[in-house]
Amino acid sequence: MTKISFNAKPVRIAAPVLLILFLVSFALTALSLQSVQIKLPEHVHIKTHRFIKTEKQAGAEQRLYFSKSTVFPLEIVFADLFGAHVRFFIKDPADLGQLKITTAIIKNPDPAPIEIYQLPQICPRTRLVKTPDQKPALLYDATLDILNERPTLHLFDPDVRRLPFQREILKQFDHTNTLTIREVGISYDYEDNTILDFEGKNPLTGRHQIIYEGQGGFYANFHYAVVPFDQNIMRLERQELLNLAEGRLAYVEREDLTPKLRVHSFVPGPYLSSNRIYPLCEWGDTAFQSTHQQMTYSHYKIWDWDIKDTDGISYDHIIIIVWEGDEEDWLVSDGLLDPYYLTDDLVGVFEVKRADTLAPLTLTNAAGNFKMVVETSQDGQKKRSANAP
Repeated sequence: MTKISFNAKPVRIAAPVLLILFLVSFALTALSLQSVQIKLPEHVHIKTHRFIKTEKQAGAEQRLYFSKSTVFPLEIVFADLFGAHVRFFIKDPADLGQLKITTAIIKNPDPAPIEIYQLPQICPRTRLVKTPDQKPALLYDATLDILNERPTLHLFDPDVRRLPFQREILKQFDHTNTLTIREVGISYDYEDNTILDFEGKNPLTGRHQIIYEGQGGFYANFHYAVVPFDQNIMRLERQELLNLAEGRLAYVEREDLTPKLRVHSFVPGPYLSSNRIYPLCEWGDTAFQSTHQQMTYSHYKIWDWDIKDTDGISYDHIIIIVWEGDEEDWLVSDGLLDPYYLTDDLVGVFEVKRADTLAPLTLTNAAGNFKMVVETSQDGQKKRSANAP
């Protein structure tokens, strides 16, 4: 029995009556709420809204609750793991039942769009996993990537035509004693049109000119090259270093800088940017949308410590060069740049020793806006995990 006092006069209410009162109160509260069920992509969530409460249900279903006193119109923001978001203005409760959240390849040519109207589509070679602290993360499976399970992009570089041995390097790649990328994070918009790409003479007029980053669109593509360590390479100026990394030394008549070995490919990002013959996955805008993007990877091999050069020498001390690719073709065709000048943004140059990568090694560029975790894997296939990055 429970005792309740009114005006100091004890009143006794049986426990079953209290239970009935509680149930009635709960039912009245429930009746005062409206709800609607919507389906969201599994990597998308609703940003907190003071008038809307959400409840995750089975699969991709979510239920939205709102009270009868909710004031319309109202705005609801849907966001993905990295903050890319779309805004919906709901005029009345009936609109909630019509909500449809879709993802697509972003066609907006603006490299830093304040507003987008569809969420960027996630790379098909990724899957959602849980980090050790149970937060959702995106894991990229390089075994599904014909260009990045091993670095193959260098086969298309100009210098490979004059260096036949470069084509043979990939045959030495296996699953033993390989350097792999485990994680990459970016927090800077390398497609921002305030970036200075070139300052110097116009090749046609001879006049001084300044060229800023072009309108590269929503997506950015990061590349890497790996070469044996050489102190002279670490001292190269930007243009020489980029031409070396991209296998273009013959273009600038610096074949004397050619490293004994070189591999080159790109760092896949979380978003699908092109879905033609090869589904290309790149990084999104970090200025207004995906302000911090972080990916984990499995089986993403960038170097084999057992590779031998033409003299039969292998290297356990290397340089990793990272850059963000620009499109300078239009500048060349308009006569604004010399055909062999590269406007690519140099992100970082990292000196790495094998002994330091037997455990995860974090590499951070000087600006602090690019992070890469590398680790030597003895058997990449056996390290695969379905539940964790």
